[in-house]
Amino acid sequence: VDRVEWRIRNIWKRAREVPRGFPVCSPPFSIAGVREVTLQLYPNGIEGKDNQDGYCGFYVWCPTGESLVMTLFVGEAKKGPIKTDFEGGAKGHPR
Repeated sequence: VDRVEWRIRNIWKRAREVPRGFPVCSPPFSIAGVREVTLQLYPNGIEGKDNQDGYCGFYVWCPTGESLVMTLFVGEAKKGPIKTDFEGGAKGHPR
């Protein structure tokens, strides 16, 4: 598998239920030979000084030591392609 699409049902309702700084997470999946990958959408943004109302955060979490080339899309917003080395955290599209 080299492409994953995650559709979140009732996203507007879920966004109202999730506080800023908390994610909605996909089920774990495998892609390009990497196991236990998770997508994380922060519908109300991430905590931090750069956060603005109306923005979300979208991240990919992979196990430590993995590497992927990926392009992330949320609606019309796009980031990538980017080569990402995962070192125990998530990488993503914070706006």
